[in-house]
Amino acid sequence: MLLTAQSSTIHSSSYRIENIEKRVTESSRRELLRLAEERIDRQVAVKFIVVQGVPFAEIINTARKCKADLIVIGTHGRTGISKILIGSVAEKVVRKAPYPVLTVKRPGYKFERLNSRIALSRKEAI
Repeated sequence: MLLTAQSSTIHSSSYRIENIEKRVTESSRRELLRLAEERIDRQVAVKFIVVQGVPFAEIINTARKCKADLIVIGTHGRTGISKILIGSVAEKVVRKAPYPVLTVKRPGYKFERLNSRIALSRKEAI
């Protein structure tokens, strides 16, 4: 199993970029370890990889380097303007990855509907 994390940004003019990258990488590794200990059976082999860059591209590049059989990625269910503004890492991975991709909805998350008329017309088409 491969776990990846998206690093956050630290803003401060007094830090050198190398130190910031090192802190973000270390923080990401700690968070991945914590999540793995909480949620993954200890019998499952886990490899932690933390990279920086464009998230969808790094996920695909990491899968290629690891010779992955499958990419599993979570979704947030954004639609409409928030999807346009924020983008969808999962969508880009699905479209661009040369491997099968399984998307997983977060438990309990309710997807937003852009327009109930669109949903109605889809039901009518079925």
